[in-house]
Amino acid sequence: MKYKFLAVWAIAAVLSGCYDDKGNYAYSEINEISIDTVGKQTEFEVYQFDVLDIPVDIRFALEEVPDEDMEYKWTIYSNAATGNVAAEVIGTERNLHSVIRQPSSADSYSVVLQARNKRSGIATQMSYTVYVTSRILSGWVVLHTDGVQSDVDYIATPRAVPAITASRHIRNAYFTANNQKIPGTPAFVGAVRVNHQTVNSVYIGTREELYKVSGKTFELEYLSESMFPVKPAVYDFQRFLSLSRSSNTQFVINNGQVHNIAGQTAFEITFSQALEANEALNAVDLAPFIYIPANFASTTKFEAVFYDRLGQRFVIRPQNNMPVAKLAPFTSQASSVFDVNHVGMDILWFERGYQDYGYAVFEDNLGGRWFYIADFNKAMDATMAVKKCDMGGCPEITDARFYSTGSRGPVFLYATERNIYTYDYNGSNQAVLINEPFRENEVITAMQVYKPYAATNDLANADGTLLYVATWDGQEGRLYEFSLNETNGYLREKKPLEVFGGMGRIVDFCFKVQGVGTGS
Repeated sequence: MKYKFLAVWAIAAVLSGCYDDKGNYAYSEINEISIDTVGKQTEFEVYQFDVLDIPVDIRFALEEVPDEDMEYKWTIYSNAATGNVAAEVIGTERNLHSVIRQPSSADSYSVVLQARNKRSGIATQMSYTVYVTSRILSGWVVLHTDGVQSDVDYIATPRAVPAITASRHIRNAYFTANNQKIPGTPAFVGAVRVNHQTVNSVYIGTREELYKVSGKTFELEYLSESMFPVKPAVYDFQRFLSLSRSSNTQFVINNGQVHNIAGQTAFEITFSQALEANEALNAVDLAPFIYIPANFASTTKFEAVFYDRLGQRFVIRPQNNMPVAKLAPFTSQASSVFDVNHVGMDILWFERGYQDYGYAVFEDNLGGRWFYIADFNKAMDATMAVKKCDMGGCPEITDARFYSTGSRGPVFLYATERNIYTYDYNGSNQAVLINEPFRENEVITAMQVYKPYAATNDLANADGTLLYVATWDGQEGRLYEFSLNETNGYLREKKPLEVFGGMGRIVDFCFKVQGVGTGS
């Protein structure tokens, strides 16, 4: 009994001690972090590829923490209910100063700042709302190089793209989107945009690689390895072409052979194996030119026209819903103008122009120059040829390196490294110099008449009325925009409407159509 009493007493003493505890403990206050947003902007609008600046006022409950003891992380993610735009860290400094690469969207983005004391682990965060508007609508994609690496610029003017009120020039768009340049020897740039689909891409070809990038963000999507299930023996990419329409086909010429994507959907990204020649052709070596009719293949009975350097003749990809179809000749010809199946000369240039005809320049065995026109936009028959002209009397014609046709009149231009001529093939068969001299040591590297091939009236209104000329002076590449008379090929003004500089040597440029439907 004695022991029981002592145990009860001990328990009571312990309980009594607990109840007598007056809470005599030592507490330390926490140096909490807060972000002061009172009277400050928390919602922003920014153009894609522009810099977003968000200054931050950070407060501490007790004492200021040195910035070297703090860490910051800025993350952007889409607020869209659906979509595949991944979250991305865009800054690690207290104040945000970052290029926004995310595509434009009707939904907002959240930009979240996380601020953390590295010593104590105390942290806080703040979310800002950001709306991104696209600067990349319709416009030129310009491929330029420094001789080692290449990049693309996006350029648009209100004359060519009435939807904008001021010219836009996004420099080095590929580097901005991918944090790297394009190695190798650049060859071409081409674009594809299918209305009411998400097909919206830019293809950049080098002698060693084919790049497929987003037409909305310029982010790299695929390289050759992913686009050619049957890998070509040699990579030597030379030309890409696709015209936007409801049933879309894309063509790329590699090492004298053509590969295609027939009737592309949003999920089809692989090119066919090289199209073989049928028994009538035996073998082909294609020049780096592609003609796609304006009419559907159900009318013309062929999808595209190429020029075979081996047989010195035009060849077609016949109408065929299958990805792989054998190249074939035209039907036997009865025309007295020329035979598209037996031209017998080396081709220098070939493209679609006025009345959707095919226009080409050839060199004969004696070095003479010939201008040929064929109607490749009709049902295939025995009279595809339209006209041929001997250009032997034209000034500097043997020095010509660049050519382009108009779309609203019989306009054909050719250019040497310094001079641009308009050629009257429907009348005098003579050519007239149209430009004033460029700067000393400045040479022409590319030339195109503006032909957007777009159904939308805002682009069609300027169709054929602008001329773009790329130059290089050994240090800087420039793109000139001139006003062009669409009926005769003369410049309306000798002075350019605008000049865009600061690029490397321009190799090629293509017009990217915004389109309608899903995406710019």
